[in-house]
Amino acid sequence: MPKGVTPGPRQFTMMAPGGQFSSVANPVTPWNHQTVAGPGLGYFYTTQLDLRGLIVDDQSRGIAITNINLQEAGPWDIIGETGYFIIYDLLTTVNPTAHTLEEIFNTVAIPGQVPGFLAPFSIANQPSTEQTLNPSQVTWGMWRLIGNNPTFRLGGSDAAATVASSGLFGEGEIAVSPTLYWTRLIISDADGTGVNGASANLVVNGEVVELSTSREVSQMMRAGQR
Repeated sequence: MPKGVTPGPRQFTMMAPGGQFSSVANPVTPWNHQTVAGPGLGYFYTTQLDLRGLIVDDQSRGIAITNINLQEAGPWDIIGETGYFIIYDLLTTVNPTAHTLEEIFNTVAIPGQVPGFLAPFSIANQPSTEQTLNPSQVTWGMWRLIGNNPTFRLGGSDAAATVASSGLFGEGEIAVSPTLYWTRLIISDADGTGVNGASANLVVNGEVVELSTSREVSQMMRAGQR
């Protein structure tokens, strides 16, 4: 193995800016405004982790993920006394299309099509040409449903935003793709709901491991859905 690409632990940090997400601030730069099926507004931001530095010779290798830590610079806030929003964080081997993100969440009463999961029976099957992601393509994911808590006042009429429910998902398979994509998706319950969001870092800890050629090719096929 050439110098500088020896096996062992590595740490990678991706960064995403916070912002004000509302119809007044639309569009939010550098976030993208996202059309959603539900009644609210949607925004997404994608950054990427370049792993091509591991591919410098004929040696097969990958990153065995050991830990992923989402860090946020401060609290989330919903402007006013009512409302809620949902935020999805996705670390994937492919860059999700805008339509894929649009299908993730409609409202809390209608299940969405989340990457790495089967389509719920209330959603019609997507055409074969539409992008879908298998579980191997979702390295890590987290969702949080956040709403205003009127019993927790921050002063005046502003109520604190608290997590109502949340969940983790993702396979955490050895990464052999040249790029991992971190996408943050925010969808509000109504056009009039404004959200103030914090900047965030996604810290990925892993270990460079040597792979057989067949194992590397197999992982590439799973990550690329071949």
